[in-house]
Amino acid sequence: MAAMPWIHAWWSMAALTALFGFGVAAVTASTSALVSDLSRAATYGASLGVLSSVMDVGHSAGPMVTGILVAAWGYGPAFALVAVLLSVCAVFFAILVHDSKTQDAG
Repeated sequence: MAAMPWIHAWWSMAALTALFGFGVAAVTASTSALVSDLSRAATYGASLGVLSSVMDVGHSAGPMVTGILVAAWGYGPAFALVAVLLSVCAVFFAILVHDSKTQDAG
């Protein structure tokens, strides 16, 4: 996403789109696993329900907010802002999420 303002050829856009697709697949699968790992067994359902709701809100609101940003500032600044926000989120994630406890399946 951060490189999109500097993409000018179709083949580089295709490569970035494929890379983005692999990233989304990895994040989607690993996020559910992380939430399950960090939750107590009694709250798995509620935890995954909240995750699903938050992801749905993000999938719905993200394009609308990005469209407003693109209309106001253009594509370059909008994608640069998204890159900065994702970087800040990555730092918070690295600081706040620690190795989770191991739980027995039984």
